[in-house]
Amino acid sequence: MSNNKTYKDAFALFDKKGTGKIPVEHLGDLLRAVGQNPTLAEISELQSGIKLPEFDFETYEKIINRPDGFKPLGLPEDYIKGFQVFDKEQTGYIGVGELRYILTSIGEKLTDSEVDELLKGVNVTSEGNVDYVEFVKSILDQSMSSDLPKADENRNERFHLPTQERLTAVALASGIVGAGVGFFEGIKISSLRFLTENGHRLPTTVGGWYFYHKKKNYVMILSGAREATKIGLRYSAGVSSFFGLEAGIDYARGTKDFLSSAAAATIVAWTYGAWKHMSPVQRMSYVKKGGCDD
Repeated sequence: MSNNKTYKDAFALFDKKGTGKIPVEHLGDLLRAVGQNPTLAEISELQSGIKLPEFDFETYEKIINRPDGFKPLGLPEDYIKGFQVFDKEQTGYIGVGELRYILTSIGEKLTDSEVDELLKGVNVTSEGNVDYVEFVKSILDQSMSSDLPKADENRNERFHLPTQERLTAVALASGIVGAGVGFFEGIKISSLRFLTENGHRLPTTVGGWYFYHKKKNYVMILSGAREATKIGLRYSAGVSSFFGLEAGIDYARGTKDFLSSAAAATIVAWTYGAWKHMSPVQRMSYVKKGGCDD
């Protein structure tokens, strides 16, 4: 993944409202998310320079690529030496209370809540001590990792799904809906047809009525299954054609907006009208109705 894409992904992650702007107070978190190591003083200076409550990607990119850059993160040994000053007996351990004091009072001071967050998952001995070598390595590993949620990679995709997954999902969903519609439509039509065909020869015995209803149910279910298959496939084909064509137009135009959707819907509706042998006037009316029959 290129640096520019990493920066864009991180910016999109923090741009929760999709406005193209991020509150200035999140600048430090955003910079750390892409592996930068700004000090609190640097963040404060940058925030003052922005002079607005929010900043856009262009401003963010200028900060990332500024000539001076940011102070390097440093090696674990650099931080370990600092803790060794407080470890008089060189045991490799320091009291958790003393660690909290160092983090909240010396250098880049942290708040108590920030220290609480850092200490989550840290092994504390029964004597209340912390292995500061392990602590330093753990914190630096977290600082250097800039994993972004994978779901965000599809932020700009329709339905937030990759094209192949989206087409598969809509094909299945529309097929299921169509099958449901077809099944009930088939039952209704076959029931009326059965009553029409057998209305003049109704049974006169209990056994006759039993077989009458048994045959009627069989005919209804069979007809429902046939219509479910037919209409399910029709729905799936129609919806898949629309979404597939829409994806193709998106790709050709290099952007995703309602124009691609409108063009795809028009083409699919017009083609369906031609397949149903509609006249041009009827097809135009069909397109205007959004591909819905009367």
